[in-house]
Amino acid sequence: MKWHWFDRLGLWFLIATITIGGLWLGVGSSIFLHPISLTMHGHKYVFLRETPFGDVDARWSAELTLLDRAGRASEGYECYGEGRRHVQVARRDMASGKFGKWATDCIEAGPPMVLRVRYTVMLFGMIPLRPVNFVQDIPEDRGSNEG
Repeated sequence: MKWHWFDRLGLWFLIATITIGGLWLGVGSSIFLHPISLTMHGHKYVFLRETPFGDVDARWSAELTLLDRAGRASEGYECYGEGRRHVQVARRDMASGKFGKWATDCIEAGPPMVLRVRYTVMLFGMIPLRPVNFVQDIPEDRGSNEG
């Protein structure tokens, strides 16, 4: 039996689909990017994470949700941001920086709040793996409104 070029193309498509599906089901983002903790000081943060296989490209989305504030009007207030980032290997697995404008209103309102972050590692820059979720409580006594 002689294979036609269209049959070969179909076979390659099937192999690629099975490979990508297997990677998505079997290999999650947590293998390449493992968030551990986040410390927040005003608009600045220190993020502890592991990148065991080196640098990765990842899409992220983050949400800050203000918690019950003893009757203050900000209860349930949320700030949301998303983007794409090249996560590099860092000394002692620590990264620091400033929150973007998306978080300004929540940070200025102050803790207590909850930070929820979702990272989706993009394998080869284009194949999304299963996302890894990270949730960090930011209690009232840790936060600061200093920028």
